Amino acid sequence: MDKRHAIDHVEWTRRRAAGRTRGSRIVTRVLCIAALLLLALSACTRIDLARTPPEDLPTAALAATDRDDGWWSVAFHVAWDREKSPDWALDTLLADQVCAPALAALRPRIGLWRFHRRAAHDDAGHRFSVLVYTDETTAASLYGRVLSNPMVLWLEDEGHVDGVSLERVAAAGPPAIAESSDANWPTEIQASWPWYIMGVSQTWLALVHQVKAERPVGDLSGDTLLDYYREVNDRVTALWRDYGQHVYLHHLNALFGYAPLVIRETNLKRF
Repeated sequence: MDKRHAIDHVEWTRRRAAGRTRGSRIVTRVLCIAALLLLALSACTRIDLARTPPEDLPTAALAATDRDDGWWSVAFHVAWDREKSPDWALDTLLADQVCAPALAALRPRIGLWRFHRRAAHDDAGHRFSVLVYTDETTAASLYGRVLSNPMVLWLEDEGHVDGVSLERVAAAGPPAIAESSDANWPTEIQASWPWYIMGVSQTWLALVHQVKAERPVGDLSGDTLLDYYREVNDRVTALWRDYGQHVYLHHLNALFGYAPLVIRETNLKRF
C-alpha cells in the first residue's frame, strides 16, 4: 500500500468510527428520553378502572355436580390507623374494582358468594372479604385474579392494603352450604341464610354502580381515585340512612307477613 492509499485508509477508518460514535449518541439519547418519559408516567400512576355491570356477576344457582364444594374466603387486610375511624371507602373500592371483575370472570363456576365487612380493635382489625361457595380449584383461581389485579398491587404499594389471604371456611357440620353461617342459629336459618346475604351483597354492589352512574368516573389516579370512592361510599351510606328503614327493613318484614320479631336492646338508665 503506497503512502496516499494509506492516508485514505486512515481517513476512512476515522470517519467510520466517528459515524458509529454519532449513531451511539443518537441511540443513547433516545433511550434517555424514553427513560425520562417512563419516570414521568410512574410519578402519576394511572390505573385502568374495571366496569363490571351487576348482571355479569354470578347468580344464586347451584348446579348438580360431583365437585367437593365448600366456602372459601378471600380477605383483604386493610391498613387502619386505630386512632382514626376505618376508611370504609376502601371496601367499596375493592368490591367494585377487584372482586366484581374476578367474580364475573368465574361466573359459571361459583354457586353462591357474599361480602363481609368488619373493623374492630382486635388482631384482625379492618378486613374486607369476599366469600364464595365453590371448589378448591375455582377458589384458587379467584385468589390468583385478585392478587394480580393492578388495583391491589397499587393499594399494597401505597400502604392501603397490608396483604390478601385465602382460607377455607371452617366447617360447622353438614350441610356444607351452612358452613359460613353462625353455628348458634337454628339449622334451618344456617342452611338458607347464604341465599339471603348473597342477595344483600348484590343489592349493595348494584347500589354502588347506580351511584357511580350519577357521578361518571374519568381517568383517576392516586388520591383522586380514593377521594372519588369516598364520595361514592358516603352517598351509599346516606341512602341507607335515609331510606333503609322503609326500602329494606319494612319490605323484609312484609315478606315475612308483617309478623313481629324480638328486638333485644341494651338500655342505660339512671335514677
